[in-house]
Amino acid sequence: MNWREFFKGRPMQVVLYGLLLWAIPLAISFLAFGLKTTNPPFFETIMAVTLAVSVGIFGVMGFRGIRAHFVREGLSMGLTWMGMSIALDMGLFLEGPMKKPMGEYFTDIGLTYLMYPVIMLAMGAALQNRFEELSKEISEATIRGVVEAAKEKNAK
Repeated sequence: MNWREFFKGRPMQVVLYGLLLWAIPLAISFLAFGLKTTNPPFFETIMAVTLAVSVGIFGVMGFRGIRAHFVREGLSMGLTWMGMSIALDMGLFLEGPMKKPMGEYFTDIGLTYLMYPVIMLAMGAALQNRFEELSKEISEATIRGVVEAAKEKNAK
């Protein structure tokens, strides 16, 4: 089995996206780390935008193939990604090279990951609303078609 086959399954795709959602902002934070001391608000903005863009991209990819239960799926993906990011951070921030007390970690970084379930829940709700609108339109069109066909048949 090659790596593409391994990651074809939905759960593995969610995990892969979660790893990337953690790694991409981490890489950006290393690149922009100088700003953390020279311009902290700009650094925080860069990080928030990076998180939002990343979850937007991986969220769209994560919803591919989903045909129902969009809100539940979005919340599930978002919570999974949030949990993964916090768990992966633990090695760096609690015991690793960037050691921080737990409270400081959550106020500085950890709570930012709430963006993941919030954005994914919003995406799921938008998809659910659109799905319901389309289903209603299709049902109404089907009923109109049946009625029209019946009228034509009765007119003959």
